[in-house]
Amino acid sequence: MTEFTELEKKIALALLGGEKTLNEIEELFPQEKDSIKKTLARMLKLGLVEKKDTKYSLKESIAKEIEKRRDIIESDFFKLRLKSFIEMQAVNKELLERELSTVETALKKQKDFTIYSVKKAEIIEQEGYYSSFLEVDFTVRNFPAIIKFIFFFSPTTLEIIRPPKIEITAFDLQEGLMDLIQMIEKYNSFIRKEMSKKELESFHKKLSQGRLN
Repeated sequence: MTEFTELEKKIALALLGGEKTLNEIEELFPQEKDSIKKTLARMLKLGLVEKKDTKYSLKESIAKEIEKRRDIIESDFFKLRLKSFIEMQAVNKELLERELSTVETALKKQKDFTIYSVKKAEIIEQEGYYSSFLEVDFTVRNFPAIIKFIFFFSPTTLEIIRPPKIEITAFDLQEGLMDLIQMIEKYNSFIRKEMSKKELESFHKKLSQGRLN
């Protein structure tokens, strides 16, 4: 779904209640009257709204998406809102498509997450590999849930949308850090089994010098 500006969000919510003329919309937002006509023109161009005679209305697909998000918001008790990108690669396009769908399904099954949207980027081919990414808009229950998301889904970026300031209880902080310690230890155990002594020495040397990339 196309991202709305703040004024576009206001207009979209107003049109969710039914079609309206330009004058009716301007009466709802008198403080932004000078920008409304230009904003409506942009929304028409983007295919977010339709105009019949003198009345504007939301496109059916956009109205359904807004209603869906509103229902999610009303039932969502998690306060931490995040946006993340999960990049993926494969040597086969069909395999990558399956992996993207698998990750999307796994995200939606997590009880500690509330998924608002998952957008799949176009798959591109470069140097013999196929690559794409998922853009995920979601909320999480608490700090340990963030650690869980980072570890199991390996995001490339993670942005906190809200709130601007958070308080973490000592219990949540400890739980999150203990989960992280256990996950890292499992990886360390696996690496120690798979790597030779010489490879381990080289790995630890690079790690201590911050040269893993």
